[in-house]
Amino acid sequence: MDDFYERSRDRAEGMEGEGARESVVGALIGVQLANPSLDGRSMRLAEGLRFGLDAGMSWRDYDMVRTRLWADVLRVQATGEGVYDVTVSTNWFQVVPFLDHGLHLSAAAVAAGRTELEPGDLAEMRLTPYWLADVQAEVAPTGPGLGKDAFLAVPIGLEHQTRWTSDGAVVESRRDESVAIAARGFPEHVRHHLQVDFGRITRSDWSTPRGSAGGWAASLGYQRLSPGIEELTLWLLFGYGWYEGHWSDARRELHSETRGVLEQVGAEYDVTRKIQIGGAHELRFELDPRDNALVRIHEGRLFYRQAFGPAFARLGYEGVSAQRVGFVHAVVPELGVAWPFHPSEHRVELDAKLRLAWSDGAATALALDAARFQVSLDAVY
Repeated sequence: MDDFYERSRDRAEGMEGEGARESVVGALIGVQLANPSLDGRSMRLAEGLRFGLDAGMSWRDYDMVRTRLWADVLRVQATGEGVYDVTVSTNWFQVVPFLDHGLHLSAAAVAAGRTELEPGDLAEMRLTPYWLADVQAEVAPTGPGLGKDAFLAVPIGLEHQTRWTSDGAVVESRRDESVAIAARGFPEHVRHHLQVDFGRITRSDWSTPRGSAGGWAASLGYQRLSPGIEELTLWLLFGYGWYEGHWSDARRELHSETRGVLEQVGAEYDVTRKIQIGGAHELRFELDPRDNALVRIHEGRLFYRQAFGPAFARLGYEGVSAQRVGFVHAVVPELGVAWPFHPSEHRVELDAKLRLAWSDGAATALALDAARFQVSLDAVY
């Protein structure tokens, strides 16, 4: 599937529509109280700080660059240990003339680290605290028009990701190469492209300290389209993958083969200006670096969000099932309120959320089934 598209599609947020701004700069600084777990068994009271930065600029019609930084840092009161969740990302997109049509150039880089795992980490088979670096690049020659708002494109992409333990030991490296035949478009003042994949082939290769794995995937489908309904966004992608892994130690050589259906489906709908609902399900394979086997992953999400003047309520669900590891189900109710101050786009936000989860199998060792709360107070500029 085209994860590169999904990760970069919000590059134009705040710079779209009529009268769109050519630049955006935002910042957040706040304090928080939470009960994280570091040992996979007990929850500890902790307090800390939150920092956020969002800066982007655009030129011409669709060219833009955007950088985001997020740092969530806690200190456990009883032991003085630190808990962090840090992400830095940059996206760049540019259209240049090429022959009689054009060429889309894009790149993205992400660096992230986390000491306390979340249900989404199980979906990526990240079973211990980690740091990671991810670099992606894509070149897409474009061709003749296909209907009113679309044109032919041939995206060619490359991605490389390396993940380390918190102590600096390499866990795995992954390289993906893909090529697709697609229709792209920028309808109705949208500054990030919409896309339909007529066909995509992806080659994936992994390496770990004890072996390697690799395989192929073929897919097609819709990438975040609105089928004539402005309030509705859909994505429907289906494919098939076949992979093999090799693991060795001083005693034996193991070989595993895995194949099956791939799927990404979902929808988001603005019921009114104050109510949003959505849901998604994904079926894929991820590498288990413990023995280099590809395991089946099921991941599902649902959410409901409603605004009440300056306040909002949100109810979310996330479920992850990982073959041989177990499952985690989490329900997250959240309440928040914002007080604007001069100028009007600046505000103070008070937010409280609680993660109620239950798990089975080896996933219970990740402490994802404990009740985790977080209360934060942020100044947003």
